[in-house]
Amino acid sequence: MADMKHNIIEESLKMLRKIFSVTNNPPKTHKVMNILGIKIKKRIKGTIERKFREYNRKIGKVDAEIVHIMANNVFTATYYNMIKNQCDISKHLFICYRGNLSSFLLHENNKDIVFGNINTIKFDLTKVRKIILHGLLESEIIDYFYKNRECLEKCCWSIWGSDLYKKYGKKFDYVRKNVKAVITCYDYENYRKIYAEKIVFNAYYLNPLSPYLSLKNNKKGKNAPVSILINQCCAYKTLEALEDLGRFKDENVKIITPLAYTRLDENITPSDIIKAGKGIFGDKYYPLTKYIAPNEYSKIIENIDVMVVNLDFQGALGNLAAVLRCGGKAYLKSDTSGFKRLTEVVGLKIYPYEEIKSMNFKQFIKYPQKIKRNNINIETKFFSEEFCVKEWKKVFEGEF
Repeated sequence: MADMKHNIIEESLKMLRKIFSVTNNPPKTHKVMNILGIKIKKRIKGTIERKFREYNRKIGKVDAEIVHIMANNVFTATYYNMIKNQCDISKHLFICYRGNLSSFLLHENNKDIVFGNINTIKFDLTKVRKIILHGLLESEIIDYFYKNRECLEKCCWSIWGSDLYKKYGKKFDYVRKNVKAVITCYDYENYRKIYAEKIVFNAYYLNPLSPYLSLKNNKKGKNAPVSILINQCCAYKTLEALEDLGRFKDENVKIITPLAYTRLDENITPSDIIKAGKGIFGDKYYPLTKYIAPNEYSKIIENIDVMVVNLDFQGALGNLAAVLRCGGKAYLKSDTSGFKRLTEVVGLKIYPYEEIKSMNFKQFIKYPQKIKRNNINIETKFFSEEFCVKEWKKVFEGEF
């Protein structure tokens, strides 16, 4: 009887050792069970973490190191996807205002995104390591940081352009002056002149068109018109550009003006520009009055031969970069910060807008192959997600 008990115990121990043993070559069933176990654990862990995040948001606690405050538009949607692909997204929380539910933008089902007014969400931002303000255009954001001034010590302001130059008032000036750092490729010197010396990061936004662009087919038909793109928004300066290019109205041209977007401080309507464009160029004029998704807009950009940017502020540079990337020629006002940065620092060959008035049509469209190829090579580098995110990691990791 004792021997029988001993044998049973021995057999039971052998079985247990076999089940729980770790060998260099475990059976396939053992591997499958291990994999399933890991997956189940991860799923449970993910569910628990999600529930904690939901609870934390309800009580106003932010469980992220870096908080982004931004509008919901095609640039920020591309930016979010870049961070999700290339960084540890769990360290980031995105607070979006002016929510747009276009299929190309951000949605509430992204667990790292909260939609709403920063004042009504009532998050406690005093505990986060860094706050990145993607543009400073909304009075609600200014009000929040004017009231919660201690948070400005954590703030990096990514300058969008018009948010620096428009006169908004005392609160806006206070917040803009007292952020800890600024993020810009073009406007730091102007910021410094208006406000003060700051820590500056030269990061930029990945172009939303970059996944869809390809080098255009330069083998156009003999009678194909020269496609000319003017600016990227509905602006008074677009009227001026139409008039300046009117001297080429008898040439074989196609004039395109994007008008779906109007700057906040513009006192002009798309119909004003359309009337002028039709009056000068007739059926050679093509206004774009509706938002076009990046995958479709890229097809237009790929076939642009010349882009003309007649703006006094930082604008249309994303379109300009895309045109250069696809082999088009670009004109930009030489007294703008964008022209100086792109030509002197980046090394692109961009032509001064002011020279158009003294050019004939042949000079206007002439674009030497060597210059074109060099511009394409430079823009190919700057269009890469890897290069862009490398610059943003300096922002995320940099200490104040």
